[in-house]
Amino acid sequence: MLCEAGDADAFVRDALAFASLPRFSLHRREGIDPPAVVCRFVAEDMPVEVFAQACPVTIQRAYRHMVAERRLLQAAGEGAAEEIRRLKRLGIKTEPAFAECFALPGDPYETLMAVAEWSDGRLVAAVGRAERLRVACPFCAIVGGAEASVVYGDARTLAFMNRRQANPGHVLVVPRRHIPTVFDLDPATAAALGCATASVAARIRAALGVSDLNIWQSNGAVAG
Repeated sequence: MLCEAGDADAFVRDALAFASLPRFSLHRREGIDPPAVVCRFVAEDMPVEVFAQACPVTIQRAYRHMVAERRLLQAAGEGAAEEIRRLKRLGIKTEPAFAECFALPGDPYETLMAVAEWSDGRLVAAVGRAERLRVACPFCAIVGGAEASVVYGDARTLAFMNRRQANPGHVLVVPRRHIPTVFDLDPATAAALGCATASVAARIRAALGVSDLNIWQSNGAVAG
């Protein structure tokens, strides 16, 4: 729930009326402009988040994200909403889930701000591109559930055995979202890939008893 609250202190006082409900929390977010107050609780088994800023709801980032998400789902048609739910059940937050489902580039939160303003034609083209990638890209197919020997996975990354083993234990670590090169990575996904790679490397060493290994990453035809 998004609110316009010109008086943050008054909003905090009103939000305390929900303090007796399960999983109640109340905090201020100072790192955004304007600062926000976020209240969370569970009512009748429904998780609720109330987000308040001192500006009209229609210019808040969360509202513009919702506009973009609605437009994408409308353009994609039946099945897209369930795919988003599937990704969220894996622990992926809403904006990254949309970015993965529709192969959106860059930082998901910033990209969805732009998507809210895209023309209908550009939106339909982006949905069509995502549908083609799910068929044409073998990594996207594996992320979508195609058969693979998966050895690690989290909300942003997936690791699986390479069918053509350059050496025993040859594992591919990929972002769940279709990201062609390192130049297209947003910071959060880059950090997740680094953590996943380190985790997989430790597992390879433990499983195979190796003392040394290579980590290889190339971008573009000239780089091989």
